[in-house]
Amino acid sequence: MKCLRCRTSASASRRRCAPTPIWCWSVTARSWATPTLGSRAAYAWAAETSIYLRQDCRRGGLGTRLYHALEDASRAQHVQVLYACIAAPTGADDPHLSRASIDFHTRLGYAVAGTFHRCGYKFGTWYDVVWMEKRLSDDAVPPAVVPYSAQVL
Repeated sequence: MKCLRCRTSASASRRRCAPTPIWCWSVTARSWATPTLGSRAAYAWAAETSIYLRQDCRRGGLGTRLYHALEDASRAQHVQVLYACIAAPTGADDPHLSRASIDFHTRLGYAVAGTFHRCGYKFGTWYDVVWMEKRLSDDAVPPAVVPYSAQVL
């Protein structure tokens, strides 16, 4: 398996891409959580999540299980909030994109934080980008972030 961010082996990725978990399943799914707002220390408690499932592996609960695992790993690192950046059709679903990911995240407890209208263009069509967020904790003073490389899997 190779890391999707740095394209190295999973063991090398754990060292190179720390502090965030990146899990790759090359056949069925890919999932990861990465720093959302850059490398500034003030934003160390936020992470962006992504899961991509092969088309024929959807609707079987795998995405939910992967997201729960990402959330558990993020909590263990003291991440306070998770974000998802989702491309969305500007109106009705089209052959390339639907609102299924937004619905999926809503079922998992994510809420819309904002929408960038008609900011993405592909397949000859303009798309919105929807940012969703899920708070994992409301600590007044968050504990120090635990780098993924320090966790024992």
